[in-house]
Amino acid sequence: ARGLAAVESNPANLAFSHGVTINLAGAAVDLHNNSFSLARYNEFSGATLTEADKQRLLSDIPASGFALDADVQASAIGLQIGRFALSTQAFGAGRGNLDRDFFDLVLFGNEVGETVNFNDTWGDGYAVGAATLSYGQPLVSGSLGRLAMGLNARYLYGLYELHVEEAHGSVTTTFDEIAGEATASAITSEGGSGYGIDLGLGLQMEGGWSLGLAMDNVASNLTWNRNAQRHLFSVSAAEINAGQDDFDS
Repeated sequence: ARGLAAVESNPANLAFSHGVTINLAGAAVDLHNNSFSLARYNEFSGATLTEADKQRLLSDIPASGFALDADVQASAIGLQIGRFALSTQAFGAGRGNLDRDFFDLVLFGNEVGETVNFNDTWGDGYAVGAATLSYGQPLVSGSLGRLAMGLNARYLYGLYELHVEEAHGSVTTTFDEIAGEATASAITSEGGSGYGIDLGLGLQMEGGWSLGLAMDNVASNLTWNRNAQRHLFSVSAAEINAGQDDFDS
């Protein structure tokens, strides 16, 4: 990679970059899960599910639960002049896991004699803006080629952060009673600030070969300190049974 592309891949390659590169805007999104393929989604979307269909869907989910990962990156104005570059970015990521029993409950209901457990449930996510100053410096030239090093110095501006501290619960259904409880706690923040430093080495060899080593976040820190809050949620369903005088409760 050369020019502004070197900032993301290996800042040492700025030492081998010439001229001027301008970036106006760009974005990339990655979303994936560990259970359902697009083909499976298209197969069942809008369909009336049979018992066999439900079993197939449930069998797609591993015992560890349904895991979802999302990454979003966007870049705005960026400028590279020779060995220097100044760029701005925004990026966010989220990941989480839903217990397999969630889907068992949705697909098959709360069957009599069964306890549905939600303990393998967690998640976190964040959104951050960044301004990055980058530089590539030639070190030595010899028979093997030209060796250079590079640096990204990044200012981080936290936009939002959320992470689930704990989440657990269960529901048990008998012939004449439902009992259960669920508790969850999450921490959120509406901003913060910090820094990140990336380092890179690049070797440009005779014959057109290039070798590189990049180390992201060699040193980094982001303190979330704006409107930080802990949120607690709990619900219980104790001894809901058909023998109560007030059946609606």
